Amino acid sequence: MHATGLLCAAERSRRAAARAAEEEAAAATARAWRDVRRALTGERGLWAAPGGGPEPHWRLDSLEDPSRRHALAYTSHMCTLI
Repeated sequence: MHATGLLCAAERSRRAAARAAEEEAAAATARAWRDVRRALTGERGLWAAPGGGPEPHWRLDSLEDPSRRHALAYTSHMCTLI
């Protein structure tokens, strides 16, 4: 009888540890999806909410590399449209 009680306690402990690990993994997955959603639908995301503010205008940095590429783009608050 005593051995059965020890096995049951060990099984309960194992299941509790497995449940805790599963809950921790689910929480980590939820955090990862939240971060992805925030990155995609945030202010500067690919699918930002329309009407969230004025449409940003982008300008290229004036510095070029040897291949005449502009490395940086930044928002311009004083952009005039031609």
